[in-house]
This record gives sequence, C-alpha cells and structure tokens, in this order.
Amino acid sequence: MKCHQKGSQYDVVIIGNGIAGTVLATILAKNNLNLLIIDNKSHPKFTIGESTVPYTTQLLSAMGKKYQVPELKFFSPEYIDKHISSRCGIKKVFGFVHHDEDGYQLDKSLLFGNTWRVESHLYREDIDAYFFHQALAYGATALHQQQIENIDIDSEDGVDITLDDGEVVHCHYVVDASGFNSPLAKQLSLREEPPRQKVRSRTIFTHMLGVPAFEQITGEKLSTSWSEGTLHHTFDGGWLWVIPFDNDAKSKNPLTSIGLVLDTEKYPIMHELSAEQEFNHIIQRFPHIATQFNKAQAVRTWTRTERMQYSSTHNVGERFCLMSHAADFIDPLYSRGLATTFTVINELAERLLASHKSGDYLSPEYLQINQIQKRIVDYTDKLVHGSYIAWKNFDVWNAWFRIWAIEIGTLESNFGSYSQLGKFSKFNKTTNCLYSEFEDQGYKAFFSKAYQIITEFESEQLTAEETTTQLFEHIKNYSFDMVQRDGDNSVKWALKNPLCRDILIGDMQHQADWKNQQIDKHLRHLLPKKETITDVG
Repeated sequence: MKCHQKGSQYDVVIIGNGIAGTVLATILAKNNLNLLIIDNKSHPKFTIGESTVPYTTQLLSAMGKKYQVPELKFFSPEYIDKHISSRCGIKKVFGFVHHDEDGYQLDKSLLFGNTWRVESHLYREDIDAYFFHQALAYGATALHQQQIENIDIDSEDGVDITLDDGEVVHCHYVVDASGFNSPLAKQLSLREEPPRQKVRSRTIFTHMLGVPAFEQITGEKLSTSWSEGTLHHTFDGGWLWVIPFDNDAKSKNPLTSIGLVLDTEKYPIMHELSAEQEFNHIIQRFPHIATQFNKAQAVRTWTRTERMQYSSTHNVGERFCLMSHAADFIDPLYSRGLATTFTVINELAERLLASHKSGDYLSPEYLQINQIQKRIVDYTDKLVHGSYIAWKNFDVWNAWFRIWAIEIGTLESNFGSYSQLGKFSKFNKTTNCLYSEFEDQGYKAFFSKAYQIITEFESEQLTAEETTTQLFEHIKNYSFDMVQRDGDNSVKWALKNPLCRDILIGDMQHQADWKNQQIDKHLRHLLPKKETITDVG
C-alpha cells in the first residue's frame, strides 16, 4: 500500500471513499494511474443503496473485462460470499404489495422476476470497504478523516486541493464522488434551487432485527416468495422498502434494511415526533405492514431526511466531474441508483484512461457525461413521479408498472443477447449502454406518451378507468423492434426471455387481446391463468 507524501502530484484525486469513488479508483489504479482518495470518514461505515438489478451486475462484469478488473464481477451472488462478504442477501424478484387503510389484498400485488440471474442485496458496509482496500492494493493512496477547505481549478495548470491542515494537493483532474455534501458542488455553487425534479419525497430508514418474511404474515405460498427479493409496500403517497440480508442460506447476516419513503406534500414531517415514532405512526395506518414490524428492533440510529431530491446545473466542467449522487438524486424506487452510478463510472473511466495516455484532460468528450447523466436523471424522475401518481389507484398502478417492465424487458433482451454473444465491446460507447434504450429508439416515444397519460390522470383530466384503458391500449401497441439489432436470432432469444414474454402477455383482464399477438408456439402454454396475483417472470 502506498502512503501519501506531502507535495505529491497525482493524475486524479477522488473525493469520497464510498462505492462510487472506490470502484472508479480500483479501475484507474489497476490501469496505472497515480491517484489519491480523500474522505472525511473511514471504513467501515453505514450507507444505503443496497439492491442490484440484472443490468448493474452485467455491466460490471463487462467493465471487468474491458478494464481488466476481475473483481468487478464479484457483485454477483455466485461470487460475492466467496470473495467479498457472507453478509449479503439475494434478489430473485421485485415484489410490489399495494395497501390501503382497509388492509392488503393479494390481487393488488405484483411479483416481477429477474430473467436468468439472481441478483444481490449488498451489505454496503462490507462492499464499500472491500473496494476501498482493492483500490489500495492496486496502488491508490488514501487520506482518512480529512476535510477539504478549498478546490482551485485552473484549466491550464490543473487542480489544487487545500486540506484542513493547510497542505495543498495537486492533480490533473478531480472527481467528486462524495454524495449530497459535495465540496465541489458547494465550492462552485452548482446546486439548483429549487431542484428540477418533479418527485418530492423524503425518507426514514435504518437496519432492523426481527423482521419476519411477509409471506409469514399473510400465510401465502407463491412460486417465489416475497422475501426472496426486494419487497416494496406501496400506498397512496409513498412506499416502504424491505431488503433482507438473511434470505440466502449462505448469509450470516440477520439484518433487514428498512426505508419508508413519503411524498412531502401528502406526508409533511411530523417534527413533534422522533423519526422512529413517526415511522411507527404512519405504518399503523396499514395493518399488514404494522404486523410485519410489531416485533422488529432497530440496530442503528434512525435517519430522517428532508426532501431527498437535489440537482446540479452541470456535473462536468474543465478538469472536474461530480459523479452520480454528488450531482443529483431522485428516489430509491426501482433500485436504479447503482445502475446509474456504474454507467457514469464506465464513461468517466474510459475518458480518464484516454487522458492519461494523451495528457489532455480538457477533451470535449468529458462534456458528454453531463448530457448522459442529465438524461438519466430526467427519465428516472418521470418514471418515479408517474409511480407516485399511479399509487392513488391500483388499476392505474398495474398499468404504469408495465411501462417500467417494458423498459427492463427490452434492456434485458438487448444486453442479454450481447452478453450471450460475448460482444462486450458493444458497451464501450454510451450509445450502447442502458439509458440509450429509451433515448434513441422506440421506447423514448412510447414512454413520452405514457407519461402524458399519467400526468393527465394527476391533473384529473382523465378518470382512473380512462387512464387504465389508455395505458393498456398504449402497451398493447408497443413494438419490440428494438431487439432486432442482432437479427432474427436476437429476436427469438428476446421473445423467449421471461420478462419479454410476460410483458407481451400483459394484464390478465386483457388476456384475450394479447393472445392475438404473434407469440411463439413455445410460449402459448405459458399464458397466465386466472389467478389472484400477477406473478411475472
């Protein structure tokens, strides 16, 4: 391990020793950049952002080959317990259980399965520490418990970072991966006021012991149980995540991550109550949620936030980048945070490695990262905003849920077909990464129309029944032309993908219409029968 020497010159300084900063540092250090990680805290430390999706781990696996960092594939369950931590859980499904104050009904629930792979519930305390030490093992240098007093960026001479002890650290490029309290955003006055996001939500979260599986509360026996993935309790005005770390036989972690996320207008902060008291007060409105937590105990201090959303005027400038959550944050719904983070890391690492070779850290190609991240944020904001609108009525939510599912199914098909063919080079450029699926092809127009419909429901231009009908009609007419980029073999593979299969089939009350779609005979027997749950995947 290298030790920092006063007066040292670095290629890159990374502010923040969380998962974003340390994964980037691991890639850069492995590829021989001289870099320093600075943070005002040290490991181990508590953080959230614990759930992966198939895109996340597939992208990391592809990046591992691209940048020759084999450790990046260790996020997947088949490796994680052997190489990183035995305190992580598994994620086979997204479970959405809808509630009103009369209670929970099984026929108002959605169980959405991953395609061909099991995902992870990351115990971030272990994951972040692992990649921090991996970066050091590859040659990175680190400073702990270190405050930054000033950042001076000169387009010609580089970046001078003044620490709280007066030392000045010089580098060619600075990456801020520190999150909300970004010193670079503060220094350069980059925060937008008010934030541009449409979502307005806050959260109360902790880790708990003694949280039973939801199927134990309801007595249900499903093909895949709620506890085998990330469970979302949804209701008008909010949702609650339940992320168990003990749902895998290999896990030695009894904890469950819990977070209550609330619309700030429908649920303003009850300042007269503590965070824990407010959590308990709100869940008492929903009998089945309350039952799941009536014997649970928090093992960490409860955290309660104001509105979570923040945004920046730009996240890239001359010789600097505010990476991912240092620039913007929306809402944890759909587990998109890590996918966004690693998408940005992929783009930034590619450019930094090129700059290291050329000596040019002022390349205009860095500006593309600003465009990428803003489009990610704007799309995700609308997707999540539409969900908060839809939770007013289950039929509307059942339709809107499938707008998201189509994006995931299309993405999984495209990425999966590439992965099967070993075409990892396809992902060297942004135009073949996750968020281009809705930007450059049919999904973008499809989503724009769906979002228009859901916002007309919000403004009461449409009734719930009209909204549901229009959304399902819109879904029925969606074209899967996007999967044809690799020819007939890719299309056949995609149609046999369980996600695409069930998205094509659609809602059970519209089953007759969906049977008219051109679906392989292989899939006919898989059409859902009249059941009490939409069990997808």
